Amino acid sequence: MSKLSELRDRVERADGRLLMAVVLMVAIMATQFVSSMFFGLTLGVFTGEQSMPLILALAALTSYVVVLALIWRNLQADEGITFADIGLRAGRFSWPLTFGLAVVIYLTVSMLAGVYVELTGYVNEQQVAEWVGESQNMGPLVVGLLILAIVVVGPAVEELIFRGYLQSALSEMMPAWAAVLVSALVFGAFHLELGAFPLLVMVGAAFGAVYQITGTLWPAILMHMMSNGLAVVQIFYGEF
Repeated sequence: MSKLSELRDRVERADGRLLMAVVLMVAIMATQFVSSMFFGLTLGVFTGEQSMPLILALAALTSYVVVLALIWRNLQADEGITFADIGLRAGRFSWPLTFGLAVVIYLTVSMLAGVYVELTGYVNEQQVAEWVGESQNMGPLVVGLLILAIVVVGPAVEELIFRGYLQSALSEMMPAWAAVLVSALVFGAFHLELGAFPLLVMVGAAFGAVYQITGTLWPAILMHMMSNGLAVVQIFYGEF
């Protein structure tokens, strides 16, 4: 394959990933809205407002299943996009060094996030936090579904969208630092919470930096899971 053909192939794959990132963002928001309405109407009739934690979990998981199905379909199509193109590959360094770098970056950003919270008094997604806390009164099944959605599947899906597809595509079009920043900004805006925007951009930039430095998406996924898991533990058990 000639240099020109290789360049054309790279551009086409980057454009495909960028378009797919937009499709996935629209899909997750639309599916969550529709499924929230559906589960709200069906479950709310019987349980009233107390069903909100269950509705939240089911709507989130439904949207994640739809997104994962679209990703799988995209990877099986003929566009030439592979698992490696979206970061599901071995990294540049040994696994101990890879995860060591991830821990250092995570702890650094956690300290910065703590400073932001202290200065602003920001309370992380208070309404969602209340629903997560209320889930403890609805039994282990609802708690388990919420943990699955918030701590396991959600972080993996978001990293695939914002780092695997979006940042990977942008890094073919601009400097690496700009790709990390833009994907972090989109990640923050996607959550539609103004007060959390600076915090989400910091966290998103940390995930993006880990992905860019290590060359693999796995540590970013695990960092995201750990971050969400700690937030859930704080909601269940208070500050520690």
